Amino acid sequence: MSVAANNVHHVIPLDQRPDFKFSSDNLISLCGNCHDKMHDRINNKLTKLGVEWVKRMNRIK
Repeated sequence: MSVAANNVHHVIPLDQRPDFKFSSDNLISLCGNCHDKMHDRINNKLTKLGVEWVKRMNRIK
């Protein structure tokens, strides 16, 4: 079963790097449930999974 990826996630959050807003290297398409796994919606911080993606992106650059 496939789920539509209808959310764009900024791997490095915009409040940290607003200059990466439209950088394709910083964007991933996710479904709503997967996007929610990247953020703690209560405190607006990245989850452990979200931080892992930031580390992954920093290795690429």
